[in-house]
Amino acid sequence: MAILSILLPFVIALIGGWLIPWVAMKVIMTARFKSGKQQTTNYAGNTVSYGLSLVWLVWAASLFAMLMKGSWLTSVLPTLFADSSDVVAGVGTDSILAEALMQVAQSYNFDDTFFVLAIPLVVTCFFFGWLDDRFGARGDGGFKGHIRALFRGKVTTGMAKVLGIGFVALIVAIYANGYGLFDGSVWNLSAFDALWIFLSMCAIALGANLINLFDLRPARASKVYVAFFLQVFFIASCSSLVIAAVINFWNPWDDITTLLMYLLWALGPIFAIWRYDAGERAMLGDAGANPAGALIGLYAVVGLWILLPVYVVIVLTLNMLSEKFSFTKLIEGSPILKTLDMWGRPRT
Repeated sequence: MAILSILLPFVIALIGGWLIPWVAMKVIMTARFKSGKQQTTNYAGNTVSYGLSLVWLVWAASLFAMLMKGSWLTSVLPTLFADSSDVVAGVGTDSILAEALMQVAQSYNFDDTFFVLAIPLVVTCFFFGWLDDRFGARGDGGFKGHIRALFRGKVTTGMAKVLGIGFVALIVAIYANGYGLFDGSVWNLSAFDALWIFLSMCAIALGANLINLFDLRPARASKVYVAFFLQVFFIASCSSLVIAAVINFWNPWDDITTLLMYLLWALGPIFAIWRYDAGERAMLGDAGANPAGALIGLYAVVGLWILLPVYVVIVLTLNMLSEKFSFTKLIEGSPILKTLDMWGRPRT
């Protein structure tokens, strides 16, 4: 029973985070390939399809359905089993199943900060990225380019995206740190809390832009996304273990288990579209890369605690370096990085 209760949330994460998006994207991309619409030319001059970014809308819908079902199960399950003591004790097949389902329901509910905020975050970042993909002009690339255009009296779609994602990141950061807009609590912040909200906003917004900077070759953004998520998970887990070693009453395993469940949900969409991305048949675009980077930032906000400033410094540094150096040239100049960059892609 205990094993079933532990494994079920992870099985649900694989189904909701990977299987459902994988099936949906297979149907969507097959239809797009047949229609021949919304195509573009990639770095090599080959025709590829837009549309991989839709995986985030499918993922958000899948997660929302799970949250709804989890909330429903929490309310309904206790009434389905007459003897609640059996449920607690785990006596009988029905009771074991009920307890396992309650474990799943409690893992996926509207009280979970990461899950609740991830849905509007990826959807809004998808929207602003789509605006830039659809209406953006490539001539004003880079943050400096958008600033120069703004001084010329022109608001580029890139600048609109920066401001839009920045605003969304601020709202998400406020709620992620336990404050709200409608209850007025946000107006009673201490200086430390205001600083932490600012750092949280930077983690989300800068992360959204960072992954987009790597979306210049097939699967590169996806690989960087996976690498960042794994690093944040590793650091957050090690931090919990260190704290547990210092504070005897601290139990790190609940936090590590929760972070692992988030990780499975977050990595699912990337593996769902992997064969199209790495196979150079379709591309993420801003609408796909921006939600991915923002989700990493949110994961860092809920998982890194006091190490969040380190994450912000790293992503800020990388964003600033992109204004001076070409990541593509740096990757192609390093044999190790070039090998990793080519991994999974067709050889030409």
